[in-house]
Amino acid sequence: KGGGTYRVLFRCDGTQAGSCYLEIDGVNRTGIINIPKGSWQVWNTFASPPFSISNGNHILKFVVTSGGFNINYFVLEPL
Repeated sequence: KGGGTYRVLFRCDGTQAGSCYLEIDGVNRTGIINIPKGSWQVWNTFASPPFSISNGNHILKFVVTSGGFNINYFVLEPL
């Protein structure tokens, strides 16, 4: 994709609270996303605040800072 403003949608579930973020080119672009305690296989979607990236290739890294949850997927959504 090209440069612009995006947010990340994280689809998660779990029996313990946890947290994660999306790192782009070595920088935390989403801030910490807190995943509340829930249930297995009861998926909820959590959105990051908007952030900007430049046009071109980037390295994305999904980082879990506190476990206890599953991730179904995450989507980089243009705004």
